[in-house]
Amino acid sequence: MSSAIPIVAPTAGTEQAVDRTARPAKKDQLQRRTQCRNELIYGSCKFADNGCPFYHPSKDSSVSIATSPAPLVANSNPATPAPKEMPAGPSANNTPSKGGSGLGGLSATVNAPIFVPKGFPSMLAGQPSTPTTSTAPSTSPESTKTTQPTEYDYGDDFHFDYLDDTPYTKAPEITALAPPFVPSSQQAVESYHPGMDPYAHEMNPYYAEHPLYPRQPLQYHLYNPPLPYMTNIPSSANPFLADDVREMLQRRSEAIMETSTVDYKLPDELHVYHSLVPIEPPGETRHPRVFQWPSISYKAISAKDGRPYILRRFEGFRLMHEAAFAAISIWNQIKHPGIVTLYEAFTTRAFGDSSLVFVFDYHPNSESLYMAHIKPKQPPAKVGRSQLHAPILPEAVMWSYVVQLADAMRVAHSHNLALRTLELTKVLLTGKTRVRVNCCGVFDVLNFNPAHNVIGFQQNDYMNFGKLLLELACNSTAAATNLPKSMDMVSKRYSPDLTKLILYLISPAGPPKNLDKLFEYIGSRRVLEELDTVSNYSDSLEGELMSELENARVVRLMSKLGFINERPEFDHDPRWSETGDRYIIKLFRDYVFHQVDIHGNPVVNLSHVLVCLNKLDAGVDERVMLVSRDEQSCLVVSYKDIKSAIETAFSDLSRASV
Repeated sequence: MSSAIPIVAPTAGTEQAVDRTARPAKKDQLQRRTQCRNELIYGSCKFADNGCPFYHPSKDSSVSIATSPAPLVANSNPATPAPKEMPAGPSANNTPSKGGSGLGGLSATVNAPIFVPKGFPSMLAGQPSTPTTSTAPSTSPESTKTTQPTEYDYGDDFHFDYLDDTPYTKAPEITALAPPFVPSSQQAVESYHPGMDPYAHEMNPYYAEHPLYPRQPLQYHLYNPPLPYMTNIPSSANPFLADDVREMLQRRSEAIMETSTVDYKLPDELHVYHSLVPIEPPGETRHPRVFQWPSISYKAISAKDGRPYILRRFEGFRLMHEAAFAAISIWNQIKHPGIVTLYEAFTTRAFGDSSLVFVFDYHPNSESLYMAHIKPKQPPAKVGRSQLHAPILPEAVMWSYVVQLADAMRVAHSHNLALRTLELTKVLLTGKTRVRVNCCGVFDVLNFNPAHNVIGFQQNDYMNFGKLLLELACNSTAAATNLPKSMDMVSKRYSPDLTKLILYLISPAGPPKNLDKLFEYIGSRRVLEELDTVSNYSDSLEGELMSELENARVVRLMSKLGFINERPEFDHDPRWSETGDRYIIKLFRDYVFHQVDIHGNPVVNLSHVLVCLNKLDAGVDERVMLVSRDEQSCLVVSYKDIKSAIETAFSDLSRASV
């Protein structure tokens, strides 16, 4: 006797009965209130009278369905053959026979209608398609028993032929069965978000798109690597500002704030300027070699903007023509890096005489080319004598000066002006190799002549330019008195290109000189080299600025520690007691700032403070032992835990202060 139990496939009615008994009552009620998806998608449900638990509309409100089967109507397009109807057979029956292998059910599953999403017809609205007209399926029991097509027969108003040339329109019956549109539920799903579109970057919208997510505040404890172009510049391991840059900026700051302890009997106020301080020894500045008038320079502060300016005063000058100030407005419009800006000029009797004052930009800690390269330097005290000869100026520096001064000359000549001050004592060295032409426009007022010849003054600029380069190349102000010997010295020290340039500038014979010929002698290669140098220097300064971007991190940490520690109003708060998290912050403050040596003397170590605060800012996992003041208890915590305690305490204080 065999113990095998035969497995018999249950009938459709039995399976539905089991499902009804096993389904909870609440779920059954919910399904009866829910409209059938087949009604919404296909317009009818073939299981409406055969056990479908969902809600079906009544006959009068639903689509009228044909009760007799009809063959498929021929395709309206003669080029497309109509699909042939499959003959009904046993394999089309949904219920398998006894003892069968169940292939009939598999065939029914294969021949089941294709599921189409609810929004799919709307996507086909704009696509061309070829209509295929068919009759609706019959729902009578007789037609169900006699025939079963291999493909589901759709209604006449609902088709999926993609080759139709007519636009798709929804059937009014299906539209009536669809649920109403709810903006709150579907607009959020179907709305287009550019930030979520992977191809949005390929478009070029006219209006700027708003970010999908709100911007988060900058994480100040995160550090960035050096800028890409900084890899081409040699850098040191020093994390702070470079020593030469820091020293240069500090000296300039000291020069701006410098005051004089000597009473020079100067006026307290002059026009809108105050705090006058002489910036040059009076004995040297009064020499009238260049302007034919004794002059002296003062540093003064403007009462309008609080910025420092240079007041160039010419003693005993009496202005004869008010029209001489007309050139000042033209020079004021020129904003060029190679020219010291002239702002205004006025006459005054505040010094006890009739004086003419010019107002220029102040470049602190600058010096003239004569002071930088020609004048003998004072040696150290142990040497006992001056340095008789200045070092030879490198040719790269010479070409840098040439390019900068030629560019300044180009700008002045383009405004129908002439520099007229290309002289060693009037060209300022404001940086390492940065030169600026000073006192531009002074001659236009001092030697005012309505019939002056601007072209002649511009030709003198070329001559003065060549004389300046010759004096720099020979390290002597008397180089122009003996041209053959000086040019021979230049040819031995420098390249033929620089020698030809100087010879072209100082030669009085020949056609009138022009800027095109000047830059032809200079060459485009020298101009590009100067551009490379300026770009590298700008990159280095930008890198230094980026290293100082977050120099306030330590100040923020110390401010938070100052807010949290020693709060007398929280003496009775258990969170701020000697056993709370706030106690860790107090011990950490003592560990950082209140250390003593073995003899009890205070330890003032700035490096220890910076190291501890930087580790705290980063929140590292390194552990540190914190000892109480009475040395009776100690805690071993990490910097990460201390940082979390500080953030929590500071957040509590911030909320309480609102």
